[in-house]
Amino acid sequence: PLRYPFTNEFGLIFDKQISGNRTFDLNKDGMAHYGMMADLMQDVRERSGKDVYEAVMNSAEGYLQMWERAEANTNKRHFNPL
Repeated sequence: PLRYPFTNEFGLIFDKQISGNRTFDLNKDGMAHYGMMADLMQDVRERSGKDVYEAVMNSAEGYLQMWERAEANTNKRHFNPL
């Protein structure tokens, strides 16, 4: 389980997130809202191997590279659903 407070890879210290009178804990609440993204990334970093963590951290770049390759493809043979 993720232990609070934690220090992320950039040296920032995070404690459980508090909204109003509610305290959120990734271990009990899961990813209850977007503000817990740092908690989720730290949990992935601690529980998974380096390869998994780096794949998650590079997934947006991988998606953009795939999109650029698709846009650059000059092959006109494709399925047009319209």
